[in-house]
Parts: sequence; structure tokens; C-alpha cells
Amino acid sequence: MRADPGMRPRVDIQVLRAVAVAMVVLFHARVPGLAGGYLGVDIFLVISGYLIVGMIARGIAEGTFTLGGFFLDRAKRLLPAAYTVYVATGIAALWLLTETEMQRYLETLLGALTFTANIVLWQGTDYFASEAKLNVLLHVWSLSLEEQFYLILPFILVLTPRRFWPVLILGGLLLSLALCLVAVPRSPVASFYLLPTRAWELLIGGALALSEPRIGAALRAGLARLGWVAFAVILSVPVVLPGERLGLGHPGLDALLVTLATAVLIAGRPGFLNRSDPVTRAAYWLGGISYALYLVHWPLFAFAQNAHLGQVPPLALRLGLIAVSIGLAAALFAGVEKPIHRMQLAGRRGRGALAALGATGFVALAGVGLAGLRDVPRDYAALSAPNRGLSAACDFAGDMQPLAACRTGETPRTLIWGDSFAMHLSGALPQSVHPLVQATKSNCAPALGVAQIGPEIWQDAAWARACIGFNDSVVAYVADHPEIETVIVSSLFGQILGATDQGVLRVGNDLQRAALTGNEGATRFLETLRALVGFGREVIVVGPTPSIGIDMATCLERREMGLITLGPHSDCKLGRDAARAFRAEALALLDRAAAVPGVAVIDLIEVLCPTDACLLQTDGTLLFRDAGHLSIAGARLLGQGDRLGLGQMLASRDD
Repeated sequence: MRADPGMRPRVDIQVLRAVAVAMVVLFHARVPGLAGGYLGVDIFLVISGYLIVGMIARGIAEGTFTLGGFFLDRAKRLLPAAYTVYVATGIAALWLLTETEMQRYLETLLGALTFTANIVLWQGTDYFASEAKLNVLLHVWSLSLEEQFYLILPFILVLTPRRFWPVLILGGLLLSLALCLVAVPRSPVASFYLLPTRAWELLIGGALALSEPRIGAALRAGLARLGWVAFAVILSVPVVLPGERLGLGHPGLDALLVTLATAVLIAGRPGFLNRSDPVTRAAYWLGGISYALYLVHWPLFAFAQNAHLGQVPPLALRLGLIAVSIGLAAALFAGVEKPIHRMQLAGRRGRGALAALGATGFVALAGVGLAGLRDVPRDYAALSAPNRGLSAACDFAGDMQPLAACRTGETPRTLIWGDSFAMHLSGALPQSVHPLVQATKSNCAPALGVAQIGPEIWQDAAWARACIGFNDSVVAYVADHPEIETVIVSSLFGQILGATDQGVLRVGNDLQRAALTGNEGATRFLETLRALVGFGREVIVVGPTPSIGIDMATCLERREMGLITLGPHSDCKLGRDAARAFRAEALALLDRAAAVPGVAVIDLIEVLCPTDACLLQTDGTLLFRDAGHLSIAGARLLGQGDRLGLGQMLASRDD
């Protein structure tokens, strides 16, 4: 991420670093108006590719490049500051992280130490999901991405004749970009995290580094004249044109515009980025500590959000954390990053390598050791495990299939259909409804011909079409299997009731992108219920659980473990009136569903809130695993006593 040792970094590159890190920090601080601040990482990737390819190319041309020297220099530059932050984060975690988040910290830490954090995060969760906002090492995915690039690129350049470098770099750039454009709609999380679909951003910088000697004065002057335009693109795209507003995944058009603009600025070296004035000098300083600031800022914001039970902390606190981040970054840069990188290891590279390995082992052991220091009253990680019903296989990616893992018998009489709020009900159903078959898809409301688009959580138009196709397959299965006597339908419902103004609707035989209004979603859902009744099936709609958007299970865990807990809901109380107000849209839909002949409705708020206070645990069993889903043990407890009343409701079926 820096120039050759001993060289004074270019002013314009330091200013671009300052812009990039400011965008990222302000985005993570949830400063209004910067919805695409994550594009700062894309700027960093171009700069890194430019500097690293240029450094390797110069070293090989001058006969001074060695793989050992390169890797040791990267280790000196990157690891000390990162390892300091990792250990400090582990210490703070003792008072701030729940068991689930502590385990996530350890998993991500081990990924960071092995340069695979991006792969670990890809397999675990996605960057924009609510759970990701609580991972205190989420940001290290980009460091692992760059380190993988650093590990691969030198070998390629050393083994390839120099005359083939431009073709190799340009070919890799185009191949990676094409793969990215193809993969983003199909595998958005993988496209975000993994090197093959991100390498093009690094290679834009690399291609620029190789072509720079052939950039003449006239071309450079022309690029410099475009500097203000390119700088305006960098500043405006994150504000007015982030991918999610276009209904597109990231990296996509927004990333392409920003990375190309960054390349224009690096190549043109416009005068306004290289002036000596107070603003430029301040930006130069900020760019100098940008790596340290990137490292320290995110754990602070993640810790604050953990303490506030997953809710966004107050703006004053977020702004204060920006100031604290800058102060800590300056100290980290001056006290750790700068002095260690200036250390001369000529003739002592073997010792340097051993020191790097030893430090890596120490940080790994420290992380594991710190996690074991706390006294944990019960197994919270198991209590908060995802509740996918009969099996994780029942969270269908494609069309519904009557898998053996998703059935409790050879000839199911009951089908449960919906999103994750139907999944968690599977264990809460009494034995009298079995055998049953589970037909569920996360975030996909059980309504025909309608689905939301939510690019901020990787739900693009392709996802919406897949949701509609899944629901079609469920209804086709019901129609083709007359032995299905009862269909239990459950969902959050909010995703089709005005939570987004983007969606896909079936119009005639076509699926079209269109604004998705709450009334449109409700109408489609009620039509779906009438279709099921028309098949001669008994239909039961189960509403969502009581919630106010706060993870009360985590709140109870934090109180039991004595962890720092902040915010207006730190008392871990859930009131019935507040829950009904929070679920008002879904409850209004339940009222309309109850008016459909042949449809029965169960209001879980009435079931789980028998008094003004809603039940959060019974007989020591936590009923919830997060802000709305039943825990596995909680669902079983409800099913054992038929507390939902389903058994009684269906008693007439066997008469």
C-alpha cells in the first residue's frame, strides 16, 4: 500500500489515500449522504496495484528484486500494525463481545493471520448483512485480498519475460472484469470478497504502472486537464450513484467509474493534488496514516454497535469515534508502523522471517487464550444458532424439492411455506400436524408473482425472479399432491409491504421490474391465499413474532455475562404494545387474511405476550435467537405444549 522504502510518497497518491480512507470511515460512521462510501476500498486497490507492480517491475529491471526481500518488506509494512490492532481488539472483546461475536472474532482472526479472511467471511456472512456489522474484524477482508495478490503476482512477473508483461496484465484485467460482471448477479457475496472478481481493480493500477514510461508529455497534460472531472467522479459516485441505488451488486458500474477515475488522477498527476497548501498538507498527513486508520476505526464502530444491541449508536458517539480513531491511528503509525518498517534487515532476512512467523503464532495464541478467560454461564453460541427448521437444506436456492431432509414422513399431510419465519416454526409445530414437508427460502415472502429487490443485502432482480420461481414451484407441488391437506404460511411479510420501492412483478406471463408498494404486495399475498383455498386446502397464516427490532436474546446474554450494554433498550424488556406497533404493517395484513374464507390466522404476538410484557424465556430457555427468530430450543418448547394452538385448530382434520 506504499511506495518503495526510503522514497517520499507522492503527494497526489497520499491525497487519494486520504480521500479513500475518509470515505470508508464516514461510511462506517453512518454519516448521512454517503451511501457508497465503501468505494474508498476500490480506490485503495488501484493505488496498491499501481505501487506494487511498479515496485516489482523496477526491481526486476534493475536486478535488485528478490522474492524474499519483497515478502519481508510487505511483512514489515503490514503485519506489525495489524497484529497490534488484532491483540488490542481481543482484549477489548472481553468486556464488549458476546460469545457468538467472540467466536466470529477468532474465526476472522485466524483468517487474517493466514491471509484468508476474505474467504472466511465469504463462507460465513456478507459485508452488508446486519450480523456483519457486529464483526470487529470485518474490514480485514480487503487486507487478505491484497495479500493474496502480493503472494501471486511476484511469481508471475519473475517467471514471465518482460515483453509479455503488458499483455499478461491487460489480459488478466479484462478476464477478471468479465468474470466480475458475470458473477455479481449470480454470486454477489463471492464476487465481493474473492480475488478473481476483484483482481481487475488491482490490475488497473498495475497496467498503469507498466504503461507509465510510455505516457508522453502531451498525454499526461491531457489527463491532468481531466483531473477535476475524475476527482468529481470519485467524490460524487459514492453519494449519488452507489450500486444499490441502481439495483446493481457491488463491485459493478460504480466501482468501474471510481477505479478508472483514480487511474486518470494517478497518471495525470494534476496540479491541484500536488500543491503545497494547508488543505493538501493535511490530506498528505491523513494519507500517511491511512493504513493505521483503516485498521483501528472499524473495531471501534463494531464494538459500539455490539454494545447498543446491534442498533446504530447515537450520531454524537459516532462522530466522537471518528476523532478517537484518528488519534489512535496517529499513535499506531508513529509508535509501531513507521519505526518497524524503517528497521534495516540486510543480511538478517532469515531472522526477520522467523520473527514474522513467531509474531503470527503469538497473535493466534493470544486470541485463543483471551477468548478462554471468560466464565460463560451457558452455551450462548448454541442458543443463538440459526434455526432453519428441519434442515439447512430446506433453505432452497432454486425451486422447492421434497427432499428427505425436509420431510418428517413419506406422505406429508402438512406443508409449511414461507421465509425464515416459517423455518423457525417447524420445530414449534405439534406432533398432530406431522408428517410435514418444509418449503422455505430466506427473505422470500410466500406470495405469488411478487418479490422485492434489495441490493444492499445482495437481492437483485435475478434474486427476485428466483424467489418468484420458488413460490411458483411450491404452489405447483401443492396442486400436484392432493395428500397435502393443510398449508401453514408464515413470513416476516415486511419485505413486500413497502420495505423497498424496488421489486419484480408478474404482469401477464412476464416478470417485470416495477415499484413495489405495500398495497401491491398485500394484494398478491391475499390472491395467493385464495388460490390455496381454491385447491381445497386448509390454510393457516402464522404472523411474525413480537419484536421491536432489538436482539433481546443478545441483551439477556450481555446482562448475564456483565458485558457493557448501552442504549434505551439495555433493560432487555419487550412490551406487547411496542411489539404491535413495530409489526403494524404485518398485523394489518393478518386482519385482511382472516377475512378470506377458508383461512385461519394465528397472531404470535398474542401467543407470546400474554400480558403487557412479552415472554423472552420460559423455564430458563431462551425463546429467541435474535431480534425476531425463535431459537431451536425455544421452538421445541412451544411445540411440546402446542402453545401456538395449531393442534387444537387442526383437530377436526382427523374427525
